[in-house]
Amino acid sequence: MSASTAYSYKVQAIGDGDINYSDSFLSSAIEFTTLITGMDNLKNNPNITVVNKKIVCPETGDIRIFNMQGGLIESVRNVKTVQTDLPSGIYIVKFNNQNGETKFQKIAIQ
Repeated sequence: MSASTAYSYKVQAIGDGDINYSDSFLSSAIEFTTLITGMDNLKNNPNITVVNKKIVCPETGDIRIFNMQGGLIESVRNVKTVQTDLPSGIYIVKFNNQNGETKFQKIAIQ
């Protein structure tokens, strides 16, 4: 499986044939999307800092903030800072600079 990819699956249950051989069931499709992976291998460049719930990047770019379950919390474009009202916790910041480089970084909001 790949990170940030949508998948679907079905579950089939088949009876043992002793009670009623035709006992079987096939579920409807169940869909899910994988989360961001490789959290332990994140690079800290560019260094993203947090001051009083304000996320500060070293240059202008696009900033996306995710919760630890991979859900998108906020997305802003062409900025260097983002003032948030996020509750205390750990988040992931995805930063795309104007050169097209992408960096991920864990941040703590207190």
